[in-house]
Amino acid sequence: ERAPARSRPPSALPNGGRVTLVGAGPGSPDLLTVAAHRIITDPDNLLIVDRLVSDEILGLIGGEYKVANKNPGCQGAAQKEIYEWCLEGLREGRHVVRLKIGDPFV
Repeated sequence: ERAPARSRPPSALPNGGRVTLVGAGPGSPDLLTVAAHRIITDPDNLLIVDRLVSDEILGLIGGEYKVANKNPGCQGAAQKEIYEWCLEGLREGRHVVRLKIGDPFV
C-alpha cells in the first residue's frame, strides 16, 4: 500500500534539523521583523549570511555565522559552499538560517 501523499514537506528533519529563509531588509536593525530579530539573535542557530548584509545586522547575530563570498565570477563556487554549509548544519540537527539582504522572496 502507498503512503499518503503530503501536501507540504515536514517542518524539521527527524534529527531536528531545519532551514529558514530570512530577509535582512535594507540593512537597518530597526526595520527587521520581530520574527527575523528573534531568529537572528538565537545563539543555537547557524546563520549562512550574504556578504552584503550590513555590519549592524551582523552585530545582532547571537551564534555562529558563515559569510557567503558571492563575488562576481564566483557565484557557482559560492553557491556550492552555501549548500555544503546548510547540509552540514542539517546533518548536525541544527536550525540553519539563510540570511539574505532585502526581501528574500523578491
